[in-house]
Amino acid sequence: MIYECTDCKNCANFDFGFRLFCLCSDLPPEEVCEFHPVGHGDAADCGNFDCDDSIYVSMDDFTECERWCEEKYGDVTYAGVREWCEQRLYGGTK
Repeated sequence: MIYECTDCKNCANFDFGFRLFCLCSDLPPEEVCEFHPVGHGDAADCGNFDCDDSIYVSMDDFTECERWCEEKYGDVTYAGVREWCEQRLYGGTK
């Protein structure tokens, strides 16, 4: 099933929509990868995406995030990216 996200406040937006990750704590990360546009492209594919309303993270941060995931888990996963985002953006308080 493909879900359609309509709340950009849950969206970690790397490099102005180049790559999106949902940080909604109500959804398991492995299901979130089925959300448009996360599993199917970039922000340009999402009619609801609002760059100003999302959480912006630079591509340098994304590179750091990928390295962190690989060091901690041996791979870059949605769960790892969410964990990194929560620690980096919210200090682990979300």
